[in-house]
Parts: sequence; C-alpha cells; structure tokens
Amino acid sequence: MLLSSLLAVWGSVSAVHAATLPYTPLPDLFDLTIDDIVTGFAANHFTSVDLVKAYIARIAEVQETLRPVIEVNPEAIEIAQALDIERLNMNKTRGPLHGVPVLLKDNIGTADLLNTTAGSYALYGSIVPRDSTVAANLRAAGAVILGKAGMTEWAFWRSANYTNGWSGRGGQVKGAYYYDQDPSGSSSGSAVAASIGLSTFTVGSDTGGSIISPASTNGVVGLRTSTGLVSRSVVVPITPVMDTVGPIGRTVKDIAYALSGMAGKDPTDNATMAIPFDTIPDYASFCTEDGLQGARLGIPRNIFTAAANRTELDVQQISAFEAVLPILQRLGANITDRANYPNITAYQTQANFNLACNVGFKYAGMDYFKQLRFNPSGITTLQQLINYTMNFKAELYPVHNVDWWQAGVDTNLTLESPEYLDQIALNAWLGSNGTIQGALDNYDLDALVLPSVYSVRPTVYAGYPVITVPLGFFNATTKVIKSTYGPTNATGPGIPFGISFIGRRFDEAKIIQYAYAFEQATQFRYAHLPMPQYMPTTQLNTVRANAPATCPAALGLPY
Repeated sequence: MLLSSLLAVWGSVSAVHAATLPYTPLPDLFDLTIDDIVTGFAANHFTSVDLVKAYIARIAEVQETLRPVIEVNPEAIEIAQALDIERLNMNKTRGPLHGVPVLLKDNIGTADLLNTTAGSYALYGSIVPRDSTVAANLRAAGAVILGKAGMTEWAFWRSANYTNGWSGRGGQVKGAYYYDQDPSGSSSGSAVAASIGLSTFTVGSDTGGSIISPASTNGVVGLRTSTGLVSRSVVVPITPVMDTVGPIGRTVKDIAYALSGMAGKDPTDNATMAIPFDTIPDYASFCTEDGLQGARLGIPRNIFTAAANRTELDVQQISAFEAVLPILQRLGANITDRANYPNITAYQTQANFNLACNVGFKYAGMDYFKQLRFNPSGITTLQQLINYTMNFKAELYPVHNVDWWQAGVDTNLTLESPEYLDQIALNAWLGSNGTIQGALDNYDLDALVLPSVYSVRPTVYAGYPVITVPLGFFNATTKVIKSTYGPTNATGPGIPFGISFIGRRFDEAKIIQYAYAFEQATQFRYAHLPMPQYMPTTQLNTVRANAPATCPAALGLPY
C-alpha cells in the first residue's frame, strides 16, 4: 500500500495543538527517553496521547520503505487517553512506564484487537487464550501497547533460504543505515523501530541471537535476558530450552526500566521459578556513570575468529573493540585479557543448535496452536503447518522452503528421547562450565566483554544474560555484499555494530550497570546517524504529528 493511500485511509487527527505547546523545545523522538517522558508528563508539556499519535505518524512515514511494523493497535489512542486521565485527573502513576508506548514483536501474544502471527498467515486471525505474561506485566506497569513489530517469520525457524526480516505477512523489514540494509533477525522490526524512534522501546525474543544481533546491527541497545527472568507464556515458541524475551531500546536506562516492568515469576512458565529473588530489582537504579569502578572484566579471545580467517568486517569490529579497552580501564574496570573459554573446541564441535530447535518446535510450537481459543487454520501438527505454508501463495514457497521443519518431521526424537535429553544437557554444560561460567570462575570475573558479533552464542545454550551497546559503524570503504537470499544488503558502509557484556545467570543488574557506564562515557550511537531518507520527521511539536483515531488491521502487507 502506498504511503499516500495509507494516510488517506487513516485520515488525520491533530496530536498536539500548537497553542498548547510549551515555548521550551520538546525532546526529539529520535532521542526520546523514558526519563524525558516522565519529565515531560510532570511539566504537562505533552501527554501519552500526543506520544502515541506522533509515533503512529512516524510509522506511516517509513512503513512503505522499511516495513518495521506489521500492525498498529487500533485501541492505542484510547488506552493512552485512559492512562492520561489516570495521571492527570486521578493523580495516579503506576511508575516510569505509565503512558509509555511500546511495540511488541509479532510472536508475543496479546488478548486484544491485535493479531499474533509470528509473521505467518498460518496464525492470522487466531485468538490467544490470554495476554502473554509479558504483555500483561507491561499493561499493569502502565505501558501502552502501540502495536506489533515485524520479524523474521517464525523467528527464523523455517529454513535457511529466506532473509533476515522477511515474513509472508509483513514483507521485508529493512534497516535505516544503508540502502536495503539487512536488519538482522529475528527481532528485526523491533530493532529498526527502536533505532529511528517509532516507539519509546520495543520487545523482542531470542533463541539464537535474535535480540543481540539486530540490536547491534541497528545501533541500539538490546538485552537477551537469563532464561526464566521474563516469562515466555503465550509467546510463539521455537524451543523452551533456549527461548527468552527481552527489551530493545535506544538507551541502557530505558532497557532497565523496561526489564523491571517485564520480569517476574509466573506459575505458567516453570523456568521463572528459578529466579533467585522474590522482588524484581529496580534495574534503573544500577545505571550510574561510575558503574565500571572496580569491575572485573574478562575477554574470551578464543571465541574470536582466528586471525588468518578474519573478514573485513571481523577486522573492523575487533579493531574498534581494541580501541575502547583503554576507555574501560579509565572508567575503573580491571581487564583480564585472554580469559578464554576453557572447553572451546568441545563447544565448537559438540553443541547442537538445530537438534534443540527441530525437536523443540515440533512439539512446543504445535502446542501453541493447540492452546489457541480460535485457530482458523486448524493446524495442530508440524506436517499440517508444512502443507499450509507450501500452498499459501503469500508464504512464497518454494522460493523460501521449509527444510528445517521437514527435518523436524523426519526425526523420530521426542522431548523425552534420551538422545535429545543428552544433547540438551551437553549443550547446557558447553554453554556454562565449558565456556561462560568456566571463564568467569577460572579468572574470578564479574562479567565478560567482547564484540557483539562473538557474544550471541554460547549464551543461548545455558541461558546467560548478554547486553549489546553501540560500539561503531562500518567504514566508508566497506564492501557491499548482497544477502544470500532476498533483496537486502548484508554489509555496507555505515551499518552499526556493538560491544557486549555477558554476566552470570540472573545477574542482569550487573551487566546493565557496566553497559550504562560505557554508554554514557562514549555515546557512540550518535557518531553516525541513519540515512536521512529513512528518518521520520514527525515530532511532538510539528503540524505533521497527526495520527488516526482508528487504524487498519495490518500495515505490513506481503509484496
């Protein structure tokens, strides 16, 4: 749908009347933080309704080119208005997230007028049994669910021959830092939306790097949480042994606020019962500029690509990483170089990601269909999902095949099979004592620090937390390489990359503290901005801060 047609369908409703605007400048929505919102609300400079309308207008500006949002909540303005009334007329504030808009990845269930489809028409029109615990917790904290972000279909668990950010229902999400930029996956839309200010923060999910990789690639902060810190209940799964949910945003402190609103024990997700504390920390209180004083950080260099095999991208990322080590030291960190993973060879040769996903999705994925209150496709088995996908035109089979699903069908393993259980146990050991926990313990460390490109795994196998913060951008001579499948560019000048801190299980407070101190001292996000043609211009104080009273069912349409 062309942007002009989209706006014509929507109509326009004034978001902020010029006569009511303060004379002091309002915050730029590219930079807007939760602290800015709290301050702006307290001074009556703008309202939650103003924010929601401005964000919807910004989404409309970029939707045709970048497709970061798959659906806008038709009740978002009404919800924001109710929260404004709570705050202004009832003098009630639920906390820092009160009235703050958030976009959820399209695999996070909401019991409202929004769809939850994981980017697939196989789930279009389905009705979830209840809000996901994530959505319910955010609502209780006062957040406004603005809509659903685009994503790589089925969180990139269908086959290898489709592109990061592509889904049958949403089309191709693209990043804003280079032409046709591969946004990385699978929380692609969540990261792109955060990067150009389409929502205050977003929520993604991560099984094998789907928060850290897109956050790094789009120049924002992303947190893969410890498995069990945030409930996965009513979130479309790949495999419960590795799935987790986490926030993506423009600043570490926003991530901290979001995490406190999302996390907590949930009797419907047994993994949350492992949380070692009854009260969720105020993670934002750990955001102090001196947070790296005395931190014991280690660099597991044996996870880096060997020097002889490094690509141009490896060289640039490692060079940028080396350049900031003195900054970390000046901020008070004690760095142990070559705090290597003790069993790196075993990890690299024996960890089995695909087996965990093949068997996990075959059962947990299909259990999701079975719990739906309304399941219009009637799918309850993986073979039925394969048949549906092969025959539904918008799913673009065989251009994008179903090989990983077929591997799941072909295996005779179940969740109780000794071979499966043994491999999951081995994966967990390789991701803990064999690597992360082993390095932390052997060198008496608080956390590990490394380029984000090397931080994704082995964190996934044993559920360790990892946060990525902007570090740099690929230089002007970076070779442009097309993605193997689809229309995007996998590499190119100006595309961001990040630095990561990895901590012990449920030690999010510590890595947030370190990441915040680094972020405040460097502010690398502002060293290079998205391409001007991809930057929305709507602001709180412009005439263009207009948005509809109601919204169409889906913004992202298949191409």
